[in-house]
Amino acid sequence: MQLRKPLLSALATCLLGAGLIGNTFAAPNDAETLGKIRDAAMQDDWAYQRLEDLTDLVGPRLSGSPGATAAVEQVADAMRKLGAKVTLQPVKVPHWVRGEEKGEIVDYKGRPANITQKVVLTALGGSGATPATGLTANVIVIRDFDELKARAAEVKGNIVLFDVAFDQAMADRGLAGPAYGRGSSFRTNGPRQAAELGAVAALVRSVGGANFRLPHTGLTVLADGKRIPAAAVSAEDAMLITRLSKRGPVKLKLTMTPQMLPEADSFNVIADLPGTEKPEEVVIVSGHLDSWDLATGAHDDATGVTGAMAVIKTLNQLGLKPRRTIRVVAWMSEENGGAGGNAYHKSNKAALDKQIAAIESDGGAGRSFGFQASVRPQYENCLPRCRNRWCRSAPACSSAAT
Repeated sequence: MQLRKPLLSALATCLLGAGLIGNTFAAPNDAETLGKIRDAAMQDDWAYQRLEDLTDLVGPRLSGSPGATAAVEQVADAMRKLGAKVTLQPVKVPHWVRGEEKGEIVDYKGRPANITQKVVLTALGGSGATPATGLTANVIVIRDFDELKARAAEVKGNIVLFDVAFDQAMADRGLAGPAYGRGSSFRTNGPRQAAELGAVAALVRSVGGANFRLPHTGLTVLADGKRIPAAAVSAEDAMLITRLSKRGPVKLKLTMTPQMLPEADSFNVIADLPGTEKPEEVVIVSGHLDSWDLATGAHDDATGVTGAMAVIKTLNQLGLKPRRTIRVVAWMSEENGGAGGNAYHKSNKAALDKQIAAIESDGGAGRSFGFQASVRPQYENCLPRCRNRWCRSAPACSSAAT
């Protein structure tokens, strides 16, 4: 497997923004040179080797964890070996750690004697804790935020379950983004809204098109003082609770012991390939280095990081030098608040006009469907003109690209 999507996407961004010259002063961005870059990227497995290093040797990399620290050191070392100018930009990051997490349906209408049912769940990032002995309360099943408001009087003292199914029909049409965005809004904002109405805990149906009784973690936004226990439950368990609720009251016992620790010191890894003519102007190719703690974060977002790293490797391999500086950034703490991106923006706020173009590949390394771009109004003529599945750059972009 080669990281074609993030690597070629990152290469495309640096080519459009940075402009290239060869060591023999070839014409900038000529078709032959671009073909060589494409072929070199497709044939080399350097990025995949770095992906193995990051996922196999380090593994999970939640901000504030030893894994995040090890990942910073590993990526910085790999970029130094390529001859890049490496800077570790300090970032204060959230430090949340997972604890015990158990769910059990302990009462419902028609329950046979001595029968309870396990609920497969996992705490959401930023979740509060139950008492060490757990908490037991009735479950209120909610389908959307309007229903939550309409049933506000029922929420206090109970557990709210947001049972919102991932829209598989949209995913089948290649539109998983909108479906995920709708579902993740309940994960991000649902527990906070439930807490404001007096809920003792909040559950959300896992956001994703594949189920297999697996819960999917992610960030939830809770305020200090109202940091209630918040967890994702598997789709199958959410549906079970909903069916049982139609028969009568459902009582659930939760035991969750995560901790929100003081902020930790970490870093963005910044690796520069200096430009030859306009080194003060920067083109960013990037991915986020942190990942959630339940898996190795291969697609979220080690592929984005290693694909970006390979941009410099590929250009070095071909002896190509950019007119503008190409900057690889491995962002820290994207998953739980974006502290790395905020720190970079703050430190470069006075020179944003020198940040020419940027990409963060954070959609995995599967088949490419296109780019989602934000462009300033004065550069709108440089947007690709798309016909069906194929896009070509508008002629007005040629001066900006070179």
